[in-house]
Amino acid sequence: MKVRVRFFGTLRELAGKKEIDLDLESHKDPIVVRDVVEALGKVVGEDFSQKIFDLWKQHSSLLILVNGVNIRLLKEFDTAVKDGDEIAIFPPGAGG
Repeated sequence: MKVRVRFFGTLRELAGKKEIDLDLESHKDPIVVRDVVEALGKVVGEDFSQKIFDLWKQHSSLLILVNGVNIRLLKEFDTAVKDGDEIAIFPPGAGG
């Protein structure tokens, strides 16, 4: 399963790129946003994943969208993702 993760603001700087295409192989069904963030840790660095989880706890303005829908309105990190989905992550106070 492939998903695209797009970064904005300081997260773009930390990731070193504006987007990453992830190929998620898992026996788990469904794959959820938490799995995507953990997979980012393997690609960008463990600290990166932890930074996202920490920001989520500390700032209600951290914005994570799955296909344009805020996961806070869905099941947060337990929101299912499917092949071809786009996840956008905006740190607190970020612009495009």
